[in-house]
Amino acid sequence: MSDARDSKGKSVEERFAAIREYFLASMKMAGHGRTELYYRPKAGDAREPTEEELVRRWAGAVAVSVEAIEAGVQRGFEKAAELGQVVTSFRYCVPHIVNCATEAAPRRVPL
Repeated sequence: MSDARDSKGKSVEERFAAIREYFLASMKMAGHGRTELYYRPKAGDAREPTEEELVRRWAGAVAVSVEAIEAGVQRGFEKAAELGQVVTSFRYCVPHIVNCATEAAPRRVPL
C-alpha cells in the first residue's frame, strides 16, 4: 500500500474512492444501472487492464488532480452524447482524462 498523497493531502485510496464514485454517478446520470467497476479481465489471451485497474492507475497518479480526472470523465460523457454514443466503460473516458491532465499540467517556459 502506497502512502503517496496528492497536493490536497488525499491518499491513493481516497482518490480511488472519489474517482470511482464520480464515474459511477456519471453512469447513473446517463441512465446506466451499474453500481460497480468491472474488476474481472475480459476473456482471451490479450490481457487488458480491468476497469478497476485503470481507475487505480489514475488514483495512483498523484501529480494529476482528482478534479482534472473528473473533468475528463465529464468530457467523455459529453462527447459520447454529442456523437450519439454510450459510455459503457471508464476506458472510454481515458483519452479525455489525458487531455484534461495535459491542460492542467504546469507549463514550463524554456530559459
